[in-house]
Amino acid sequence: ETTRYALKRLEEISWDAHAEEYSVTIVMKRPSEEIVKKWQLAVEKHIAHLLIMPHVSKKQIDALIEDLSRGGGDINSQAKRGLDRNL
Repeated sequence: ETTRYALKRLEEISWDAHAEEYSVTIVMKRPSEEIVKKWQLAVEKHIAHLLIMPHVSKKQIDALIEDLSRGGGDINSQAKRGLDRNL
């Protein structure tokens, strides 16, 4: 149930994410390095894994969604902004 809630919230902010039906792991677009560190996300290249363990609450998910929607931009947009600064 909590995994489905997290997927619904990610969808609300148009954040690419998916999970298998009974999985506690959500595979999602990799956010900024700041978000990765703050939320201790497992990452590889352009994806991140969000593990919805039994102790994870809807309140915590809502806080992550707030961070993502407030500028947690994906790693590609970060790289582009860095590139733009060098022009």
